[in-house]
Order: sequence, then C-alpha cells, then structure tokens
Amino acid sequence: MTERLYYHDSGLLTFQATIVGSRDEDGRSVTVLDRSAFYPTSGGQQFDTGRLNDCDIIDVSETEDGQVRHYSVQRVGEVGDEVAGLVDRDRRRRHCCLHTGQHILSHVSMQLYELKTVSVHLGDEYGAVELDGGSLSPEDIIRLELRANEIVGRAHPVEIIFAEGDELAALPLRKPPKRSGRIRVINIGDFEYSACGGTHCANSSEIGVVKIIGVEKIRGHVLIKFLVGVQAFDDYCARFEVTSELARKFTCHYKDLPEKIESLTGQQKELKQELVGLYKEILPIRADKLAAPVIAKEGRLLGAESDLPGARLMSQLAQLIAERIHGVALLSRENRLVLAVAEESPFDARKLAAQLSERFGVKGGGNRLLAQVGGAESTMLREYEMFVKGLIEE
Repeated sequence: MTERLYYHDSGLLTFQATIVGSRDEDGRSVTVLDRSAFYPTSGGQQFDTGRLNDCDIIDVSETEDGQVRHYSVQRVGEVGDEVAGLVDRDRRRRHCCLHTGQHILSHVSMQLYELKTVSVHLGDEYGAVELDGGSLSPEDIIRLELRANEIVGRAHPVEIIFAEGDELAALPLRKPPKRSGRIRVINIGDFEYSACGGTHCANSSEIGVVKIIGVEKIRGHVLIKFLVGVQAFDDYCARFEVTSELARKFTCHYKDLPEKIESLTGQQKELKQELVGLYKEILPIRADKLAAPVIAKEGRLLGAESDLPGARLMSQLAQLIAERIHGVALLSRENRLVLAVAEESPFDARKLAAQLSERFGVKGGGNRLLAQVGGAESTMLREYEMFVKGLIEE
C-alpha cells in the first residue's frame, strides 16, 4: 500500500520516495512508490500531473489493494531507486478549489432543500453535483449560489480529521462513510463534515467564487454544473467578450440582448414564412419549366439540382415534376436527394431509395410516392440519375 502524503497536507507538492514497483504496460511505464503526493483518479476527482525525476507523469490511478500507480512515457527508474516528486501546482490548486467548492454546494443543498448528493463530477471543464431531488426553481438556484458564496467569503478554515469509533460517531457527517475503521473527514468551519479522500483548500476563501452555470434533469435527479475560482473568472471573461461584441453589433446594452435577439428571431420567422409563400407560388412555374424538356422527349425521369431552402419545398417541387412527366423526379441539394413518383405511375419511391442505398451506401426511406436519401455526394447526381433510369426502364 502506498502512503498517501496528500492525506495530511493537500498543499504538499514536493516529496522524496523510493520505487517499489516498475514495469512497462501498454506502451507506458508504470511506477509504484512507497509514498506519494500524487492524487489518483477516484471519487469523482481527476488525477494530479507533475514529474518524477525528469519524467512527466501523465496519469495516476489506484489499485484495489491501495497502490498508487504513476504513468509516464519514459521509465522513471528501477526498484530501490530514490526519486524526487513534483506535483503540478496549478492543476492541484484547481482540483482543491473545485472539490472544496463541491462540498460547500452539497452542504448548502442539504441545508436549504434537504437534497442529498448522490454523485459528483470534478472535471477539467466544470464540476457537477447530482442531487436526489426532482427539481429546483431558478429562485432556488440563486439562493443556493448566494449561500455557497457567503460561506466562501467568510474564510472558514478547512481541516483534515482522522477519526474512528465513538469519535467518528460523534461527528455530524453529511452522509455515513462507505467503509469502517479510521476515516478521513474534511471539516469546513464548524458546520460541514464529510468523509473524503480528496485534496482540498486550507481555507474556503481560496475558492474565490462559486458560479452555477447549468441545471439539468438526469435519472430523475437534479444535476448542477458549476465553476470556481480561475475557472469561473476565465468563463466570465469569455462571456464578457461575446456579449460585448454582440452588444456592439446590435448597438444596445448587453442587458437588452435577449429582447433584441427575440425581436430579430420573430422578424426572421415572419420573413421565412413570406419567403416560403412566395416559393410555393412559383413552384408550379418552375415545375413546368423543368418538366418541359423531358415531356418533349417523352421521358419518364428528371434529375436536377435544387436551390430551394428546406426539404419540404424540394419535396413539393419533385412531386409536381413527377406528376407532369408521369414518372420519377430526382432532385439533389448538398448531401440530400429527394425522389418523387407520379401517383398513377407503376414506380415506388421507397423501393427506388432502398436500391440507391444498397448500391451507393447512402441512407433513405419514405413512402411509395415520396422518399428522401441522406449522405449522398453532391457531385454524383449524374450517377444517381443513370442508376435510377436503369431501374425504371427494366
């Protein structure tokens, strides 16, 4: 079993250790030490990175028997060698802030709404807590965030406690530990006690800020996504840049952007409806024009590219053409094909689409009169047309 130095001091970044295991595995070198400050992926928290001697540590995991495995591209050394370890400061600090922030959010969720935390995610992009409740209102989320930041701002000390037996039973743990014996407990102030093996801040003020960025429903629970500290600051800067640019383009204050966008969206919808109406008026004219050369040659198939916006208009045009030529219309736009057949013709659009799919590896379906095919090559319309021609002339 590896002695875990971070159990006693999450701020410890440098250490000396002895190699007790060294081997190659799946193209990587695996090093096991007698003691380590590197945190292995577990409990929803990601692994530390850093260096052992001159070798970059790219992953850290733990085994069932308590060994901490350090992964590197180069071999660190052999069994018995002494090594110097260095944990990446920024990554460790980010993980500490995220994990302590999660404990605070879990505490406040229980305190305000009696919602227990059933799982956590502490990733590179955001943290998340899954709560056992069905829903939280926007007002509930605001209250939760404000209370969490109040705790952060009061600079509560974060302490590591090891307890067992009666001493452990006397602690007001947020939830019972999963194992027995001597348990590591993270204590924030005099109000939050939770069994935990992760790395944490020494003081709640180190978190800086907790910002909730999303709320989702998952498995009948509430999933709250959040950022802390530098993550939250970087996110704010990115959002500030985007909203400032949009406000400049729309010549309005950023607070007016939702109203401005809603207005423009409404205008766009009206214009689209007008445009569709105009297209519908000219569809018969376009159908006549496209069908005329085929009718003159007594043909039964028309293949053509379409510039119509949307699959519905393209389908309507194809159906009009098919009826005029008493045959099959094949229209193409980008990677989509539309097949239409005249109602009184002997052809079946669904079967034609299935044969196209089998021959060219595209995917499609529909009914006897109309079918659509996706995944087509825009440059292969002529090949598709000749293939369909061969089918209807059999």
